[in-house]
Amino acid sequence: MSDPLMVTLSGIRGIAQKSLSEAVIIKYVKAFVTVQIKEYTKNSLFILGRDSRMSGPWAEKIVIKALEECGCKVLNCGIVPTPTVQVMVQQHQACGGVIITSSHNPKPWNGLKFVDSDGLFIVPKKCVKVFTLADEGTFIQQEGGTTQTLPTAIDEHLNKILSLPYIDVEAIKKQHFKVAVDSEIFHIFQNHFQKT
Repeated sequence: MSDPLMVTLSGIRGIAQKSLSEAVIIKYVKAFVTVQIKEYTKNSLFILGRDSRMSGPWAEKIVIKALEECGCKVLNCGIVPTPTVQVMVQQHQACGGVIITSSHNPKPWNGLKFVDSDGLFIVPKKCVKVFTLADEGTFIQQEGGTTQTLPTAIDEHLNKILSLPYIDVEAIKKQHFKVAVDSEIFHIFQNHFQKT
């Protein structure tokens, strides 16, 4: 039995370096970018983030290559929670975002999730466009693609949350809540928790 590749409204998921190959990553990322740039003609900025899976650095290099070959300006957040990429798409008025993650799937898996310019995952109608274009293989190809890191992504996201008018930070502090934190991302937030 061959290794599965899942192509659904939730994204693309497969066994890293097997069913989720370099060619598969490139064609889906380029299809997504092509659809986005055709819709938002004056914007080629994309936000990139990933989870901490072992295959993350491998997939990240391939996604960056695909984005740059399409002429995109890439802001790479590195290892961040999925919602951070969504918020960064909004904050930086990006054309879209790519998240490298396989959510709840086992260790050898990895995948791609695509974020629209509004910070939400792409809708079913757009998924169909992306998947169809990926199979057709006709993509935007432009020079001028660049990548910069965005080391402030977590702080920007946390500041956005703390600035919401209905978040009363002092009232929350007074409650002395005990909080469980996902250990996969704890190192990201550790410095912030020590400051507050």
